[in-house]
Amino acid sequence: NDISAAGAKALGAGLKWCGKLRELGVSKNPLGKGFAHLLSGLGPGLVMLDASEADIDDAGAAAAASKLRSWPSLRTLRLFGNLLIGPFGCEAVARALLGAPSVKLADLKGANHGGEWVRLKKVLTDGGVDPVRMRVE
Repeated sequence: NDISAAGAKALGAGLKWCGKLRELGVSKNPLGKGFAHLLSGLGPGLVMLDASEADIDDAGAAAAASKLRSWPSLRTLRLFGNLLIGPFGCEAVARALLGAPSVKLADLKGANHGGEWVRLKKVLTDGGVDPVRMRVE
């Protein structure tokens, strides 16, 4: 589809009218900075979001993390293969999982966790979240 940042922004505006949307797959599209705008259009019925290999960075991962509580039905968040997600984005998602019991898998495999995975597993465990719910390696 080759949805760019501008297309992601337009898609987010249109998705506001799709209140029953349950799954969205935008993987392998160069969403980049437009990802946060796309997220603003997603409603509470979202069950699965796949934005793998979509040029998402720390800010995009943090934007997704901040929306987790807005999606009480979300089961799967796939952000794998986004090499621009670094330690900040990984930590934002990990901390968001603490307040998002519906999410069974947050897949950030391929993100650059900066060697912080051991610490992030402890954050999850200390918060009562099974670390297998988050994949970074």
